[in-house]
Amino acid sequence: ADVRSTTTEIADSVDYDDRDDGISPSAVFRGLGCLLTVTTTLYYFATPANLKKRNTSLSGPYGPPNAEFDWCENNYHAFSQIAEPVNTFSSLLYILQPLLFLGLHRRMKLPREAPFCLASVALIGVGSTLFHATLRYHMQLADELPMLALVLGAVCGLLRFTWPQLASLPSRVFSILFVGLSSALLATDRLDDTTGEEQLIHKACRGIMTCAFSACFLYIFYSTAQLSSDDAQTLRKRSAPYGVWSPPGLFRRQFVIWIASIVGWIADILCCAALQNLPFGMPFPQLHGLVWHGGSALGLHYIMVLLIWHQRLADGFSPKTKLWLGFLPYLVEE
Repeated sequence: ADVRSTTTEIADSVDYDDRDDGISPSAVFRGLGCLLTVTTTLYYFATPANLKKRNTSLSGPYGPPNAEFDWCENNYHAFSQIAEPVNTFSSLLYILQPLLFLGLHRRMKLPREAPFCLASVALIGVGSTLFHATLRYHMQLADELPMLALVLGAVCGLLRFTWPQLASLPSRVFSILFVGLSSALLATDRLDDTTGEEQLIHKACRGIMTCAFSACFLYIFYSTAQLSSDDAQTLRKRSAPYGVWSPPGLFRRQFVIWIASIVGWIADILCCAALQNLPFGMPFPQLHGLVWHGGSALGLHYIMVLLIWHQRLADGFSPKTKLWLGFLPYLVEE
């Protein structure tokens, strides 16, 4: 059965919303750039001590935790086999997202980068599940490296539109970067066996990976903000309906989702002690698992819809948006 058969459909005669101008690329650059400065600092340059906490007495069946990060969720609090159960199970959303996306767009021709990006998201889900279940460092890399592959692949796709004169150069450069960083990180030990200190080569590669991810992430949103405005103009010129949401409107919604998700990620780190001891017996809110994992999986779906919308417009088609279950957008061509 077609996954869209349960779709909550809105009338096709949705009018243009000229007030829905989206968010300017410069505002996106400033706002997201500030947040990414914080996340990059917390992740690599000045990781808080509470994020590095390790309760080796609760080591589980995989050995003591040796990952760089131990998130705010208490370890092995519900299952003896799973270090962070909420973070682990919520990671499965990254596997579900590509499946839903393909199901909703199975009749539409996807850009050539789409299979790679969707596979990367699924691998993020696998790696994140293993990482949060074990808190082992190599499982952390299994989470991080697909993230890097995803943003590099998305940037390659965007550069075909924003800098077409570059042709295939970005894909070659990014392939070399990814293979080089992955090989170095997997072939070297993070800590020196004698001193226990981080090895310089490994640490430098982690720094390059972290900064490259943040730079690509920022470029993706900056470019998509501009492309969404261009796509709205294209649809207006063709007198084609947007459907439920215009391209700028879809961008604005996904941008809000991503900002909320990143803020949740930051709060889970900086406010961990307070979140673990909320007043009136309130439960731990699980910001990393529910807000970051849930929000980023949803945001990935939204931004992929935007990117495919632009590709189909460039191919001469005029798809419009509909909603599945009232909140998940997808494109149709009629």
